[in-house]
Amino acid sequence: MNSQGAMPALKELCRKYGFGDATFDNWCSKYGGMEVSYAHRLKRSPVRKPAVRNNNA
Repeated sequence: MNSQGAMPALKELCRKYGFGDATFDNWCSKYGGMEVSYAHRLKRSPVRKPAVRNNNA
């Protein structure tokens, strides 16, 4: 991923889409080895939000 020939193109893509190199590296570490079928399941699953607690008793 970090070969010398790919770095200028990577920096251009990051600049074009408005995110930094570190964000891209974090994304690759999180989703880099993911299979396509798992990514589709992850996208279809609803996001569960924790209940909001009111601690003003």
